Amino acid sequence: MVERRDAAGMTRAEVAGLTLEQEFELNAQHYVHMNEVLRDAQLRISDGVWRWNGGETLPEEGFNGGVGGGLPGGTGENTYYVRGGRIITPEGANGSLADLDPMREYFEDQGWRYFVRESSAYAELWGITGDGYRVKYYIQESGVYSIQVYSELFWTNDAHALFDAVASRDIPEFPDESLPGLYAPFPRWDAPIHPRGRQ
Repeated sequence: MVERRDAAGMTRAEVAGLTLEQEFELNAQHYVHMNEVLRDAQLRISDGVWRWNGGETLPEEGFNGGVGGGLPGGTGENTYYVRGGRIITPEGANGSLADLDPMREYFEDQGWRYFVRESSAYAELWGITGDGYRVKYYIQESGVYSIQVYSELFWTNDAHALFDAVASRDIPEFPDESLPGLYAPFPRWDAPIHPRGRQ
């Protein structure tokens, strides 16, 4: 039986041989790449100021199966994902489906598969990067639009331990708004540990 590879192309057996520090460093790489994907998507809509919706350095445990579907044998204890997003209110925006076109063209330029979900009050355009990430461009009648980037699932030996390793080194100082490309630095493994992890 062939083992299913995660969003980074690793098998559960390969991850089983990693130390927590090695997993921490992989999490940092995933976080940086997620922010690069987010930045590039933002720039197709606006190079101006975007609002933040809190911080996003902490790994999310994969209880919900992830945006790309679950991994065989995956649980909230042995999988995680990363995510980040920004919010913008373009002048005159009202949720018109035509507002999806710049992002649709971007996805097509990248060669990504994509799909649209619509309702009477909002629409979502989802792009699938092909390297383990998904981009959601959300528009609504209120004119408040957002971009969210989610990774698909990564294997981990212990999602709780990884969360605590990040949280106990993290100093969550996030701006209210920023230009595309700015994100909070991922904590360093050798940073001082403080009691912020889950108890």
